[in-house]
Amino acid sequence: MNALGSCSRRAGVLVAALLAGSIGSAHAAVISWGPATNIAGVSDVSTNGTRVGAFNFAGLSTIVNGVPFDEWVLGDATISRPDCPSLPSLGIYTNGDFSLSFDVGNCGSTIAERDTSSTEAPFGALPPEYQFLVGTAGSSSGPVIMLTMNGLSVGQAYEVQFWVNDSGDYEDLGFTYGLSIDDDAVNLDPNPSLKPGGLGQYVIGTFIADSTSQAFSFGGGEVDYFNAFQLRAIDSAPAPEPGTLALLGIALAGLAARRRPAA
Repeated sequence: MNALGSCSRRAGVLVAALLAGSIGSAHAAVISWGPATNIAGVSDVSTNGTRVGAFNFAGLSTIVNGVPFDEWVLGDATISRPDCPSLPSLGIYTNGDFSLSFDVGNCGSTIAERDTSSTEAPFGALPPEYQFLVGTAGSSSGPVIMLTMNGLSVGQAYEVQFWVNDSGDYEDLGFTYGLSIDDDAVNLDPNPSLKPGGLGQYVIGTFIADSTSQAFSFGGGEVDYFNAFQLRAIDSAPAPEPGTLALLGIALAGLAARRRPAA
């Protein structure tokens, strides 16, 4: 395994809810993240509500637990920097209503595709379709990446699911290892066992759209992996309309008047 590949096995990933677009200006509501959960099997893949979009970064299209994941190829960015002509100053990858954008920041930063699979168990014991999903990843070296979701319905509740996994060979290179979301609200580990074939983790977050776009950022470590992602529209209890509240107030007032003792 080459040096870059070895380094990529141990580096951390920083993921944070983006409230004010540090890379762009996409609006973001607050995402409530759940706990980090170990990858175990196809039932990991949420089927709540309705699929809006689901992607397998750097991997083949696959269907897991009935959910279709589309291939998302991460090619070369096109905008060059004067001081670093071989690297982009701002790269943007789009796939339908979804986009990844990143600021390279320095000449040593890159975006690439990685193989995160293994022949060892437990990864090797996963169903093939789930292996396709978590056996490839996009990787970043340095830049913070923003994932923007467009075409949302204001007031609609959504669920975000995000996977981080690296089941490949590990060497003790002394890097900080882990994935932090929303200032340590939840931490993900791409391979808690630190063994070949070990499995990573996923997280589910929810938000109610207050704009037609929503974004969260991830990255910033020496080498960071991001394997898969899905967005689903889910049910939520609607807030009462103002007219409904007024009618309820009148009804309660009438009930109180009926119960008031006569003078």
